[in-house]
Amino acid sequence: MARRRPRLAERRQAVGLTQEALAERLDVDRSTVVRWEAGNVAPQPWMRPRIAAELKVSADQLNDLLHRPGPGSSQWTLSPIFLGS
Repeated sequence: MARRRPRLAERRQAVGLTQEALAERLDVDRSTVVRWEAGNVAPQPWMRPRIAAELKVSADQLNDLLHRPGPGSSQWTLSPIFLGS
């Protein structure tokens, strides 16, 4: 199951770009940006420096946007199991 990337979309919006505008600047289809944000695919490694530059973030910050869940996202977490007496 794909993991949505709301932080990526939030950053794009914070720098004032639409999906279409970001796609044009990166010379990709808008559907590619949609798939990145939806978590269906990850940007290719060679594309990441260009994405980071357009979003005005470092490579490490972009990695966080791609891999860390946003606030309120529903991720599986492990809870402790108590075996009690």
